[in-house]
Amino acid sequence: MTVAFSSSGQFVASGGLDNAATIFKLPPKGGPAVISKPLTVLNQHEGYLSCCRFIGDDTLVTSSGDSTLLMWDIASGHAKRRFDGHHADVMSLSICPSNPATFVSGSCDTSARLWDSRIQNPCVMTYLGHEADVNSVRFMADGQAFVTVSLPC
Repeated sequence: MTVAFSSSGQFVASGGLDNAATIFKLPPKGGPAVISKPLTVLNQHEGYLSCCRFIGDDTLVTSSGDSTLLMWDIASGHAKRRFDGHHADVMSLSICPSNPATFVSGSCDTSARLWDSRIQNPCVMTYLGHEADVNSVRFMADGQAFVTVSLPC
């Protein structure tokens, strides 16, 4: 259901109905284009993975049908932080390009939420207004605004 490349291009993550994020180290350019086994599999969600996004090469953020988001330490394979607040499947997330500690999520609870992973209560703001699932969210290139997408009622 989702795939993401790290900014260095060294890693790719994928996830879906198996409730896990699978991380692969990509072969160097010019090398054989065969990936034999995953670097790691991140298992802690209780629902499908709808979206995943890298922060550098060492951190991955995932959203899930279990209504949560997780921030992962890829090297250890453990979740560093859990983000609760949505009341239905979290369908999408986007990392702020100007501040990677900040990201936005969109959910079937018809809301988008802005998160800051540096603070104790990480949900900075809840955005309401859609009447149906928020299926996708995306930060603008300058990181100063984001867009949400929903189906009409």
